[in-house]
Order: sequence, then C-alpha cells, then structure tokens
Amino acid sequence: MPSRPIRLRTAPTQAPAAALTGLLLAVAAGGVQAGTAATLRIGGGTLYVPGTIANAEVLAEGGTLAGDGSVLGAVVLGAGGALAPGPLAGAGTISAASLNWQPGAGVRHRLGSGDADSDHTALSGTLTRSGSGAYLFAFDDADTLPTAGTTYTLMSFAAQSGFSASDFSYSYSGAAPALNGEFVLTDGALLFHVTSLPVGLQSFTVD
Repeated sequence: MPSRPIRLRTAPTQAPAAALTGLLLAVAAGGVQAGTAATLRIGGGTLYVPGTIANAEVLAEGGTLAGDGSVLGAVVLGAGGALAPGPLAGAGTISAASLNWQPGAGVRHRLGSGDADSDHTALSGTLTRSGSGAYLFAFDDADTLPTAGTTYTLMSFAAQSGFSASDFSYSYSGAAPALNGEFVLTDGALLFHVTSLPVGLQSFTVD
C-alpha cells in the first residue's frame, strides 16, 4: 500500500523528543511541522521532506532524512543514519540550518551530467565534523550519467569545522563501470571533481 504524506505536528504537551521508525513518512509539500522545540529522531526507515520542518532538530540515527524541503533547525547524522537530498525522482536540494556529521553516517547523492542536474545540500550555518572515522558519500546516477571533467557542488555552507578533503570517501553504484574523482574543500563548499569514467570493455567471440 503506498504511503500517504502526513503533516507532522508537535503538541505543546509532548515530550522533548519524538521518534520515527516507520518505513516511509512524509511532511506534506508546502506543509510546516509546528509546535514547541523538540528533537525529531529518525530511528529507522525514511522521513521524506518536500515541505518544511520548523522548531525541531532532526537526528537521523539508523534512518534516513530525504527530500528537497527545508529543516529550519539543525540536522545531526548519527551512527547508521543517512542524508538523501532531492525528490524521489530527479535531483534536487535539501536545506538545513546546520549539519553535524558523525562517523558511521553517510550521504546518498545523485550525480547528473552537470552540477545543476545533481543533488545538493545547502546549509545556512556550519558543517561540523564530530568524532573520527568514515564520512562516506554513496554516489548514484541522476536522470543522466556523471560527466568526466565536471566539478559538482555536494554541499554549500557558511563555515565548516574539523574537516579536511581527505576525510571523505565515496562509493558508486551507477550505470558506468566506475567513477574516479577527488574531493575539494573550500571555505564555503564541499566539491567533487570527476576525473574519469572508465569505459567498459566488451568481449566478442570469433567463429
């Protein structure tokens, strides 16, 4: 049975933390989660946000925060958590006030033929490294395949704390045989430059 988008609300009498463990929940497009300040914990499944979450910190710990909406509070990627910017189909941008990235969490990111055709995470505040370990991008194709020689803006931010370009790693599960590239960290963005997409070799049988 397909999931039905719901509007999340935090009642004034609710405890300071709420947990989500469903398969797929969604903040309705154009809808705003309202109420008192709280921590919204995604402990499993996916919270899809094409609308806006206000007055709440979002903790993705064992679950996924996805969509092309906005989180007006902080986002924390905890162990086993994931961030997946963009709509269900096609590429897009998810926005948040800040991102605290802990080791063992990852970002699922689709790359298209150009930067405008790819996913993006836009932070109005700081990207912060918490702890030490693996900070993985799981790359896949958008509607088109990545292009060699293209530089993609994965994240933009007002500032970053604790990261260097060598902290990041990636995997690729798209249609090309492989993806080769390197991360570049600037004062206001995390970039990924695709250096090459190796071409698969075909085998032929000679009669």
